[in-house]
Amino acid sequence: MPTANQNQVGGTHYKTAYEHWDLVVFTDMGYLEGNITKYMTRWRKKDGVKDLLKALHYLNKLIEVYAIYGSARMQSHERVMEEVAKFTIANELNAREQEFIEILCVYEALEELYEARSLLGAMMEQANDRPGTPEDGGHHARQEPI
Repeated sequence: MPTANQNQVGGTHYKTAYEHWDLVVFTDMGYLEGNITKYMTRWRKKDGVKDLLKALHYLNKLIEVYAIYGSARMQSHERVMEEVAKFTIANELNAREQEFIEILCVYEALEELYEARSLLGAMMEQANDRPGTPEDGGHHARQEPI
């Protein structure tokens, strides 16, 4: 089985000797910082100034969050779970999807990441079996009324 760095979904246009996600992981970069650096790094290879504008958008969000909380990182497990619950409701996620997000927000062991991968696999199987449209999570094209 190839490593994640050896396998890319959707082409090879971002392949480098040092992948961006490795930088994010090895420096313990947060989501906003990761997106800022991702868009700044790829602007010459993909969407030009549009990517720089995306980097600026994420940077503005980071500045707003930092101004309010003094950091973009959550402190307590309880606070993280409160935020995940609010996110779940606002995005109409089901219990399995909420559990997946909870694991990724607070995992401390490799086994928990394997559990998340298992949950994601089950979601993928369910999506492949679902007869709905892409808009509702299914895989069939929307049928226009006759």
